[in-house]
Amino acid sequence: MKRCLWWLFAGSMMLVGLSFADESSVADNTMTFSTDAKVTLESNMATVLVTVNATVTHQDPQAAQASIMKRLQSYAPEVKWQVVSINQQAVASGASNITLKLWAQVSQAVLTPLHQQLKQSHNGYTIDLVVMNYDPPEAMVQQAKQDLMIQLYQQIQAYVARFNQSTGQNFSIQSVRYSALSPQPVRAFALLAKTNGVSSPVNSAPAPVSKAIQLNAFVTLSQSGQQSSARPVGQGVLPPAYLKVKNFKDCLSTVSRSTWKAWCMPASRPKACPAASWKQLQGSSASDGLSSCN
Repeated sequence: MKRCLWWLFAGSMMLVGLSFADESSVADNTMTFSTDAKVTLESNMATVLVTVNATVTHQDPQAAQASIMKRLQSYAPEVKWQVVSINQQAVASGASNITLKLWAQVSQAVLTPLHQQLKQSHNGYTIDLVVMNYDPPEAMVQQAKQDLMIQLYQQIQAYVARFNQSTGQNFSIQSVRYSALSPQPVRAFALLAKTNGVSSPVNSAPAPVSKAIQLNAFVTLSQSGQQSSARPVGQGVLPPAYLKVKNFKDCLSTVSRSTWKAWCMPASRPKACPAASWKQLQGSSASDGLSSCN
């Protein structure tokens, strides 16, 4: 199967590359093409939104909110709830209406019993749970992105070597530009059909949801000796060298870059980071492309 995929990859890249070869070589001895790689992630996690509506008469609203949060946490201690919004409105009787919205990622094994508990009556307030999606956790998506970057670059390296050997040319990688991750349509099982709650029985087995992630790469090759910016295959071009450092995830932190997260170098070595890995990351070659977390 892998052999068939390799020939399909090489063949498609050869066709795209050759379509530009004659025109590009005349202009500036460069050749461009694009390719992509996909991976399917399976997730048993659900992103849920919980809305709590409460009417407070004699109790302090802040104390009521704390009480609701404590009760919600007691149903599933392992769930980390994040507050989306808190609205408080006074009514003519002197009471206060409170609307509290929270979200969390909940495993399907916990989701069904949690929903059953939330459906029960509560003194002075109601709780409504809505399943927003079954997307994989962000950490899983970022790991897939790193793996796809390495996979694509290795495939490009192999293609360039094969192209040069087959044509007698001497092309090298000038640049590789990766696009943003492109999530493909979610293929969900029975559990995803219910977006307004969970109706499956408590003893039902969790139904994993799969989601395809695609990463595109735009490649420019140039003939060695013709472009001063050209680099031989495998030297200093993406993926960054720090991805090859053992246990690099235990040493680095992440920083938000608009709509995605990037690895960054913390000021001091984390406890979980091996000393050898930290020393390697501090080297100029390993830290290429890393910015400070500060």
